[in-house]
Amino acid sequence: MAIDTNFNLNPYYDDYNEDKNFLRILFKPGFAVQARELTQVQSLFQQQVERIGSAAYRNGTVVSGGETFAQEATYIKLNSTYAGLDLVANNFIGQSILSTDDSKRAEVIKVYEADAGTGDPITLMVKQLYGDAFVATETIKTNEVSPYFADISPSVTAIGTGQLFSVTEGIFYYEGFFVKNAAQTIATSKYTTTLSNVKIGFEVSESIITSDSDTSLLDPAQDASNYQAPGADRYKIDLVLATRTLGSTDLVKFFEISRVEEGVLSRIADSGVSAIIENELARRTFDESGHYTVRPFLLSLQTNEANTANMDVILSPGKAYVYGYEFETNSPTTITIEKPRASENVINRKITADYGNFVYTSNTIGNFSIDHLAAVELHCVPNSSINITSTGAISNTKIGTARVKSVEFDSATDTANTTTYVYKAFLFDINVNSSVTGNVVSYSAATPSVTIGNYSTVTNAYRGAKIKVTTGPGTGEAPREITAYDGSTKVLTLSKAFTATLTTASKFSIDFEFNDADSLATFNGGTVKINAGDIDSRSKSFATPYTDAILSDTKFEPLIFQLGQGYIKANSIADFSYTQKRMFSNVAFSGSVTSVLSPISSGETLSAATSSSAKSEKYQIIVTSAGTSPILCIKLFLLQT
Repeated sequence: MAIDTNFNLNPYYDDYNEDKNFLRILFKPGFAVQARELTQVQSLFQQQVERIGSAAYRNGTVVSGGETFAQEATYIKLNSTYAGLDLVANNFIGQSILSTDDSKRAEVIKVYEADAGTGDPITLMVKQLYGDAFVATETIKTNEVSPYFADISPSVTAIGTGQLFSVTEGIFYYEGFFVKNAAQTIATSKYTTTLSNVKIGFEVSESIITSDSDTSLLDPAQDASNYQAPGADRYKIDLVLATRTLGSTDLVKFFEISRVEEGVLSRIADSGVSAIIENELARRTFDESGHYTVRPFLLSLQTNEANTANMDVILSPGKAYVYGYEFETNSPTTITIEKPRASENVINRKITADYGNFVYTSNTIGNFSIDHLAAVELHCVPNSSINITSTGAISNTKIGTARVKSVEFDSATDTANTTTYVYKAFLFDINVNSSVTGNVVSYSAATPSVTIGNYSTVTNAYRGAKIKVTTGPGTGEAPREITAYDGSTKVLTLSKAFTATLTTASKFSIDFEFNDADSLATFNGGTVKINAGDIDSRSKSFATPYTDAILSDTKFEPLIFQLGQGYIKANSIADFSYTQKRMFSNVAFSGSVTSVLSPISSGETLSAATSSSAKSEKYQIIVTSAGTSPILCIKLFLLQT
C-alpha cells in the first residue's frame, strides 16, 4: 500500500525529493514565499514523522483506541413501502424502534439499504432492549415525537440472528500518517452467525477537500466566511470499515485488522506496541525460551467433503511464541492438502507384540488356559489358603474374575526347580465385585467392629476392602474401610463406626477392588483346583497400608497388534512369518514329548530350545495323568511361515 494522491501538479507543485536530503526550507527577506515551498514544508515534516512512525509501528497497527468485537444481533427485514410510500432506510439510522403499543423496544445498530443485486430488502440490525421479540408482519415505529413507521416483512425468514463486527474510535498508523477512524459497525453476515468467513479491515479513501465542498475552509475574516478568499485545500484520509472474503486478493487500499472464520473472531488488530521494543523483547524471549506454546495447537485430520482425494488438516485454536513473537488463533484453522499416495518397501521388519495388562505370579499350580480364554477367579487370600471344602467356602474369598490372554516365563532363582518360577500372566476382562454378602451377626460402635457369619478363616483376608450396608439399619451410609479381620472370631475391625446401630437385620456386602487380590485360581465347577498362582511380590506395592496388588501397563491393552507401520498398502505383504503360543491338551507321550508334533500344521515348526533357560522361557509342560503313557498339557512356541 502507498499514498496514491499526487501533489506534484497544478496548483500545488509539491516536487519534494527525499533523495536530495533537504532538511529545512530557509525563507529569506525580500523574496516571495512560493506556494510549493509551503507545501514542501509539510512534506519534509511528514517524511520525518513517517520515519519515526515506521520504526515504531507496522502498517495498519492500532496506536490507540480501535477496540474490536463481534456480537450477535437480530435482523429485521422491512417491506419496501409503508402506507403507499417508499420506505427511507436512513430514517432508522441511530434510532430506537418500538412496537405500536410501546411494549417492545430495540436499538438499531446498523441499517442496510435494499440490495437489487442480491435481492436483500431493507434490513435493520437491532439489539432487543425490552419486551418480546418482534414478529413478522408487525408494524414498528421510531422513538420520536413524529415517528417513522415501517412494516416487517411477512416472510418466514423476516427475523433471525446475524453477526456484526464493531470497532471503536481510534488512531491507526497508515503510510506515515496517524489516521483517526470513526466508530463503525459492519455485518460480517447479515442473516447467519455460523457461515461468516471474512477478513475485516479498513478501506483507505484519499481525497482533496476544497471550499466548494466544505465552506468551513473559507477565510473567516471579520467573523464571516469570505467567499472571495477560498484559502487552501485540505488532504484527507478516511478509514471505512469493510470486509473481504478469506481468499480475496483485492487488498489494494485495504488493510486487515481482524478476521472471522466460521462465525468466530479468530484474529484481532495488532497492538500499538513499538516495533523496536517488540523486536527487542522477542529477541530476549527467544534467547531464553526458544519456540514454545502457551496453549498447544492440536491437529486432527478428515477427508475433504468436496474432493475425497484431498484431506483437511484442522489446527485447533492456540497460542505460541515463534522466535519470541506472539502468535495466537481463536478458532480452528483448516488447511486442505492432497492425500499421500506414495509407498515404500520394507524388508525383514521385526514386530513385537505386547499383551498389555499383566501381573507377576509365583507358586504356580497347573496351567492357565490360553487356548479358549477361560475365566479365572481372583481371590483375596493366597492360593494355598483358599478353602476348597465346598463351593460356598471357595466363594468366601472370591472377589471377581479375569481372563488370561497369555502367560510368559519371566525368571527363576533355580531353573531346575519349578516352584521358583515367576511368570507374567496377561489379564483382560477383569471384573471385581461384591461376592461376599450376608447379615450382620453383631456390631460394636466402640471398637468399632462388625461380626459376620461363617466366612474365611484366614486372618486379614478382607483387610483393605470396604463394607457397606445394603438393607436394614445403616443403609445409605458411606462404606467403611476394613482395617483388620480375625479369621477365628470372624470380626471385622472398621476405620470408622457406622452412625446407625447395626442389627441382625442389617445386610452387608464387602466391596473389593483389584488391589485386594492375592491369587488367581480355576476350579472344575466343584472343589477341585485345576490351576492357581499367587500374585508375586513384584506386583505388590509395599508403600500402601495393605500391600496392594498392582496391575501393570493398565493403559495398554491391545486386542490387535500393528504390523509396525502406520499404513500398509493393500496386497503388498509378500512374505510374513510369526511366532505364537499354542496350548495342546490331553496329548499322550512315551519317553519323549516329540510325539506332540503330530498336531502341528503344515508350515509350522517347534522353536528350538537346548539350554535350561530357553526351555523355561519357551515351554511349560504339566503332567495331568501319570502312567506308561502320561497325558500332558503343553504350551509351545511355534514358528509359522
